[in-house]
Amino acid sequence: MTVRADDRPIALALAGFGTSTAVLQLSRLIVSMAVAASLGPARWGVWQIISVLLVYGAMSHLGMLNAMNREIPKLRGAGREDEAHDLQAVSLGGMLVGGGVCGLLGLVGVLLFASEGVRELALPALALFAAQQVMTYVMMAARSNVRFAIVSVIQGVQALMLPLIVLPMALHLGLRGFLLGNALAIVVTCGLVLHRVPGPKLPRIDWSRMRDLVRIGFPILGAGIAHMLLITSDRWIAGGMLGGVSLGHYGIVALVLSGLMMIAGVLKQFMYPRMARAWGATGDPNVLVEWGRRQMRLGFLVIVPATLGSILIFPEIIWRFLPDYEAAIPALRLALPFVAIQPLAAGYGAILNILDRQKLHLLIQCGALVFNVALSVALVLTEHGITGVALGTTLSFAMYVVALRIAGRRVCRLVKEA
Repeated sequence: MTVRADDRPIALALAGFGTSTAVLQLSRLIVSMAVAASLGPARWGVWQIISVLLVYGAMSHLGMLNAMNREIPKLRGAGREDEAHDLQAVSLGGMLVGGGVCGLLGLVGVLLFASEGVRELALPALALFAAQQVMTYVMMAARSNVRFAIVSVIQGVQALMLPLIVLPMALHLGLRGFLLGNALAIVVTCGLVLHRVPGPKLPRIDWSRMRDLVRIGFPILGAGIAHMLLITSDRWIAGGMLGGVSLGHYGIVALVLSGLMMIAGVLKQFMYPRMARAWGATGDPNVLVEWGRRQMRLGFLVIVPATLGSILIFPEIIWRFLPDYEAAIPALRLALPFVAIQPLAAGYGAILNILDRQKLHLLIQCGALVFNVALSVALVLTEHGITGVALGTTLSFAMYVVALRIAGRRVCRLVKEA
């Protein structure tokens, strides 16, 4: 079965995808800040912990979706359409098995051990977890088949659902409504767009193929786990060492930073399947290097102006509309400039994955994680508060970007010489 890739000119395809992502991020930012103002720092801090746990739960597929994301573009690039279709069906089955087991364990744990107060939030959080599993597959299926027009539609619908569903439920029911509203918004979005997602709609359970997918994808997922620990360790440190209110303050910093870092994520999502397809078609590392350079140029073109604008705008927004979160402003001002260096490593993480150097990528991320935790803890112990957490985190990301760029360039050079 042939799935037509999005072969529009890159500038046109990226403009549509980038615009929908920007609209979604703006909608999420406005809704999140409104909810944060309504909940207050302490309750917003609770959401930070739940959101981190949901990020970890999204990896319950054990790398099968990562394998799908890498292998389908390569198979289609080589003209092996039937294999790509079957691999996607098996990946869907694996996602349902992994997510089902993880969700069931969470439900049993909540019912047996959680207090009534914890259960009030845990059950809506599990509903959001289940919805996110489906959305993860839907988005990965569209991306791996290089159908970014569909991704743009999904993001546009999500951007509408946030103020229409999530915000009213959060303002009426508090944090519980915020969780349930997000779950309902995802369900409605998937229901509206599922018919447009390429590939099989029914799963296939094949334990042997699932093991193969885990073997391929788990090293990639390992790098993803390390990356998630790297980008969430700051919230564990802020909450564990400074308390729930400080975590709520830091949550505003994390919200703004994640929105800006999503720009680099957009370019990675857009370029990765094209890079994998080009590698499957040519086997030429020079092609991968050129894609990486293109991603770096685009990254600087967008991220630098966005970062400068954020430095000017967000402190003013906090002063005017979120006065309970003024303690976040010094940390935010310190952290924002470091976002602008992200494009230096653009594409090199993807190149390491495509060239089966996931272990090297994982090693770099683990080194940055250890550095982040050690420095952030030291700065908190010397009474620098959430500003110290922000400084430790941003310096560790700078180290990660530089190390990834050096390693990626070296691997490309070695592959060319082999």
